[in-house]
Amino acid sequence: MNREIKTVDYLFPEEKDSIQYNGEMTSCLKYHYTNVDALKNILNSRRFWLTYYKHLNDKTEGTLIYEKVIDRLKEEESKKVVDKIEKIHSLATKNYYVGSFCCFGNKLSQWRAYGNINIGFDFVKFKEDIVFIEDTQGIHHESAGPPDIKCIYIDPSDSDAIENYYKIILNIAHENMDTITILQHCTLTYGNVVFDVKHIGFSEESEYRVLRFLWKVKPFHISNKSYVKLIISDEKIIRRIVIGPSQEQEKTCNQVISFLDSLGPTYQHVEVYRSTIPYIGRKNY
Repeated sequence: MNREIKTVDYLFPEEKDSIQYNGEMTSCLKYHYTNVDALKNILNSRRFWLTYYKHLNDKTEGTLIYEKVIDRLKEEESKKVVDKIEKIHSLATKNYYVGSFCCFGNKLSQWRAYGNINIGFDFVKFKEDIVFIEDTQGIHHESAGPPDIKCIYIDPSDSDAIENYYKIILNIAHENMDTITILQHCTLTYGNVVFDVKHIGFSEESEYRVLRFLWKVKPFHISNKSYVKLIISDEKIIRRIVIGPSQEQEKTCNQVISFLDSLGPTYQHVEVYRSTIPYIGRKNY
């Protein structure tokens, strides 16, 4: 197959349009920055791995708001209210798994941090897809699709921002949680509030994410990290591959094209781009 490798200097056209006209990136592809081996695994298996939150590179993952709120609750509210939020947080984080994406397909900070290749996913199709999760017990259907969640970056010293989250979580704590149904509803509400909040220092990542929490799971364990797999049922969700700047970019381009050709027509629709950012990068990934 003759597959064209296009070039991208900075932003893709749809990214420029989104920034210029409405500031939203909902219609743009979302990119997972990685390496050649992971690319091959994802395309071959049609599995995207979600990582247990404690194994991510943000030590405040899932706790940035919680720690601020719980300290204040201990000062201002009853022990019963504090116990409710502590219980909800424990339930929400017990099985909290994350898949991370960037809304820009050619971002130098991401090339520096995460690898020399990214995969562009169509999140509109992703949300519409029937969702199956795989763990060591097999494959399980989920009724809710992966949410298109855009991370919110806050300054922890911004008292107004913290106040907004405090009020929301306090309202959750005042719910009657005597039944498992209401408890689960409150926990899901809590998770959807706090799990997309990150420290402002990570804002350059422009992160969107897929979340899974509050369900029974026996994860895979590799290199002291825990994962579950999100099944990609439609290969058309994968739309683009971008090869980042590095000393071995030409070699990587050849590897990617050879691999795609070996898969036959399955991923013939996938566009392949080469970044022209003049970054030498690391030699080995």
